[in-house]
Amino acid sequence: MRLRYSAQAGPLDLDASDVDTSLSSPDFATLPVVADPDYLVLILDPDQVDGSPEIVYVTVHDVADTTVTVARGQEQAHGAIAGRSHATGTLWHHGPTPGEFIPDYDGVVHDDAGTPLRLARTLATQLDADIEAIDPAPELDVVNLFLAQGAGGAWVSNTGITIKWVDGAPPTLSTTPGNFDMVRLTRGLPDGSMWVGELVAADLTP
Repeated sequence: MRLRYSAQAGPLDLDASDVDTSLSSPDFATLPVVADPDYLVLILDPDQVDGSPEIVYVTVHDVADTTVTVARGQEQAHGAIAGRSHATGTLWHHGPTPGEFIPDYDGVVHDDAGTPLRLARTLATQLDADIEAIDPAPELDVVNLFLAQGAGGAWVSNTGITIKWVDGAPPTLSTTPGNFDMVRLTRGLPDGSMWVGELVAADLTP
């Protein structure tokens, strides 16, 4: 779950390379406790003093600790940058980011099995091709998929993420053109690499 905590900001008190996963700031002591599966979003260099802001996800923070463990370079699918270096004194801020404002998608046609599905909070798509890959979406907690059968499509695999299915295996989707299935994915890891999947409703008539 994405945690939100008001009025949190401060400077880094140690340099950070583009891949460091531990950041230090005296003001981190006021952050809440963070542990899997929760995460907290920070924006590094929000005023773009030394370059474009970087979005990181705090995945571990203990009570009153002045260090945090982070996942670097988040929300690149929504325009954010990859990890970059930050000097001592670089400001950080906890606030909204593009990943919180992902629109729902309606009427998308999935017609190329080689193109990964791009998840949204609600995604209604017509299947003209098999589902073979899905893009990770760590900014989402729950995804509702409405999969309408078109020219033909099945849940073949889920390259790109791991899905632990409630029933132990991917669902058998409707084979009737125009009918649809509802699948719910619940994020299991902060980086969006693992989800719990459940077939909520099968072979529904519009």
